[in-house]
Amino acid sequence: MAIATGSAKDHFIAEYLRMEPQLMGADVDWIRSMRRKALDRFNALGLPGAKDEEWRFTNLEALENTVFASPDPARTYHKLAGDAAKYFIPGLDAHRFVFMNGVYQPEISDVGELPAGVRLMTVGEAIGSGDRVFRENLGRCAEDPKNPFTALNSAWLQNGVFVHVPDGCVIEKPMHVVFLATAGAQPLAFHSRNLAVVGRAAQITIIGTYGGLGEGVYLTNGVTEMAIGEDAQVDHYKVQLESPGAFHVHSMYARQARSSNLRTHAFAIGGALSRQNVNVTLAGEGTETVLNGLYAISGTQHADAHTRLDHAVPHCHSTELYKGILDDHASGVFTGRIVVRPDAQKTDAYQRNRALLLSDSAVVNAQPQLEIFADDVKCTHGAAVGQLDSEAAFYLRSRGIGLEEARALLTFAFAGEVLDQVRAEALKNELGRIISEKFHAHNPLAEALI
Repeated sequence: MAIATGSAKDHFIAEYLRMEPQLMGADVDWIRSMRRKALDRFNALGLPGAKDEEWRFTNLEALENTVFASPDPARTYHKLAGDAAKYFIPGLDAHRFVFMNGVYQPEISDVGELPAGVRLMTVGEAIGSGDRVFRENLGRCAEDPKNPFTALNSAWLQNGVFVHVPDGCVIEKPMHVVFLATAGAQPLAFHSRNLAVVGRAAQITIIGTYGGLGEGVYLTNGVTEMAIGEDAQVDHYKVQLESPGAFHVHSMYARQARSSNLRTHAFAIGGALSRQNVNVTLAGEGTETVLNGLYAISGTQHADAHTRLDHAVPHCHSTELYKGILDDHASGVFTGRIVVRPDAQKTDAYQRNRALLLSDSAVVNAQPQLEIFADDVKCTHGAAVGQLDSEAAFYLRSRGIGLEEARALLTFAFAGEVLDQVRAEALKNELGRIISEKFHAHNPLAEALI
């Protein structure tokens, strides 16, 4: 593996300049202009360091010391198609897109039939078609002047999915987007981009899965944007199951119009180091937002979750529940910020963060934050870190359940509060299985709680 001798920022910029002529849309003026502006922003920001308040509990030294190359856009992955199936969700009937190292894999994708008027395509196809809705919305929700990873993603703008759901349209089946990475001797970097534009009174469920084939080192740097129209309903799930040596950074940006409803859930289970940024702007009155998350990590894994709920107008409601399960020497971070702007009267916002430590060497840093600039609001938050309930464990053991089984049951029950809010039944079952196996809890008693 190549070790960086210069700054990581310089390596990323040099690699971009080398690959720029080969990137999709390189001959499209507005794409090229957007990329260069984003590259300038990344150059000005650089990668976060120890003095950056937003990153002070997440050490990026290992990432900065790694030289990442770019995947070959012309490479084919037919021999790996069978391995990709382990990231498909059993029993899930979905419109499925699969990407391998940023390359769309139509042979193992299954887009299926769509309701009239829905436009569902890869980002590469959207650029090539000159789609007006795509051009008008790309980058609008993800205007983030302080996030260098979002700037780097906008510079590269690699493949992902664009979906436009017209007014009043209901997509019955979920959209499942699978991003897979292959790890080799040379670490690779991927910068996937998704954009969903959901019209008035439309409905859609989106599931994004990120995984790896092999155990080498790579970087996934993803961005998902969602523009949600009036009275629309969106269920969004993001599942991170990266390889053990992977770095994973993902930023989700959503903007909600009047009386819309967004339920978003983030699960971080894989990877050596992961960072999830969730940014939701409640921009129309009567908006409702549910933001849930769960990280389940062990060994020396590190998971960082930063959330920001921006109440920009009056009469909006948000509920946030974020949980962490940590074993061995794992470390976790939760920073949850609720912002209530001066005109956002009658805001109702609730945030709760809980972490379960399964070992004495696991560490959690929790920072719940309220920034309230209005006086007629109801906002609460709470955070707690603890271990398994000894009385509950004693109760189970007194009824003939072994120590490991009791530990497994209580761990799974802790995760169950988040899993129970997953509406896609097949996804809920699969997540339950993965978490059970991760903490050696795969037994009939735990399965009965799914």
